[in-house]
Amino acid sequence: MKNLLVTIATALFLIQSAESSVSKEDSATVRLILDKNGLTSMAVWSVADTVDGKVQGLYLSSQKISVIPPDIGDLKDLRLLWLDHNQVAHIPAAIGKCKQLESLKLGYNRLVSLPEEFTNLQNITMLDLDNNLMAKLPDQVLVLRSLSELSLRSNKIQIVPAKIGAFSSLRYLYLDNNEIRSLPAEIDSLVQLEVLTLSQNQLTWLPPQIGSLTLLRKLDLTGNRITSVPEEIGKLASLTDLYLNSNRLTSFPKEIAVLKKLRWLYMDNNSIAGLPLNLDSLDSIQWLSFAGNRIRKIPASIGKCTTLDVLNLSRNLIDIVPVEITGLKNLMILRLDHNRIAVLPEGIEQLNKLGIERGGKLYGDLDISYNRICNTSAQIKEWADKYNPGWNTTQSCKTGK
Repeated sequence: MKNLLVTIATALFLIQSAESSVSKEDSATVRLILDKNGLTSMAVWSVADTVDGKVQGLYLSSQKISVIPPDIGDLKDLRLLWLDHNQVAHIPAAIGKCKQLESLKLGYNRLVSLPEEFTNLQNITMLDLDNNLMAKLPDQVLVLRSLSELSLRSNKIQIVPAKIGAFSSLRYLYLDNNEIRSLPAEIDSLVQLEVLTLSQNQLTWLPPQIGSLTLLRKLDLTGNRITSVPEEIGKLASLTDLYLNSNRLTSFPKEIAVLKKLRWLYMDNNSIAGLPLNLDSLDSIQWLSFAGNRIRKIPASIGKCTTLDVLNLSRNLIDIVPVEITGLKNLMILRLDHNRIAVLPEGIEQLNKLGIERGGKLYGDLDISYNRICNTSAQIKEWADKYNPGWNTTQSCKTGK
C-alpha cells in the first residue's frame, strides 16, 4: 500500500512538473484550444512540447477538432503543428502570426481554402494538405519558398499552375488522387525534386521538361491515361522506382531501358505487346512487373538481369519461356500464371530461391497456374504446390479446356 501511494505521489509530481514547464500564456492558449473542442479533460502537457516554457510543438491529430480559435496566433514559438485527421473547415487568419512554423499537418480535414495570411509562414518546410476539398493548389502555398515537402493527395485539383516552378527547394511532391490532366513545362525548375507521385489522376502525356529532374528517385504515374512517355525520361539518371501501372501504353518505352539505377519497374495493366531486346541494360533491376498486358515473348536478354528478385508476367499471352531465365539465380518470385505456357525450360529447378523458406514461412513464390503445362519436374511441382495447391487442375491439358 505504501509503495502504491509513493507511485501515485510521484506521478502527480511529474504531471505538475510537466504542466509548470509551460509558460502561463502558452498554457492558457493551448487550454483554450482544447476546451473549445470539448477536450476539457486532456492535459496541456500531453499534447505540447516546450522549450524554455514556450510551446514549440502541438500535436492534436485525430481528436475530432473542428474549431481553431484565433488565439492560435499567440503561440509565437510554434514550430510543429499537427491537426491532421480532424474536422477542421476553417483556418483563422491569425495562423499567419506563427511565423516560426516549420511542419504543418492539415491532412484529412474539410478545408476548401487557406487564409491570405498563410503567406507569412515562410519557414515552413513540410506541409500536409491531404484529403481535403481543395479545387486548386492554393496561391498562398505557391509563395512558400522554403518548402521541401508538399502533399496534396486526394483533393479535387485539376490544374498544376506554372507557378509550381518557384519551388526550387522542393524535394517531395505528392499529388495522387486528384483530377490533374497535365503538367506545366515549368516543372523543369524543380531541380531538387527526389519524389513525384501523381497516381490516380487524368494525365494523358508528360512534358519533355520532366527530363530536367535529374535527382528524381521515384516517379509514380499509376492509374492515369498515358499512351506514351517522352524520350527525355531517359535522362532521369537517379531514378530507382518507376510506376506506370494501369495506363494506356501499347509498347515498352525504349528510353526506360537506359535507366541504369532503376530497381523497381511496374507496368502492369497496360496493353504492351512486347518487351525490348535490351532488358539486360537495366543493370540494377530487382523487380519487374508486367502483369495484365499482351506480351507474347520473353526476350532471351532477361537471363542477364542477374540482380532480379521478382519477375511478374502473369495474365499475358506467353507460350514459351526462354531457357535463359535459368540464369536468374537471385529470383525469389516468379509469376507466370494465366498464360499459354506448355513447357518450362530445362534447368529451371536451379532457381532454388523460388522455394525458399524461413522459420516455416514461405518467402519464395512460383505461380504457374492457368497454363497448358502437362508435365514438369518433381521439384517444380513441389514449389508450385506450396504456393498454389491445386495449380495442376487449372491447366488446360488437365481440364480439357
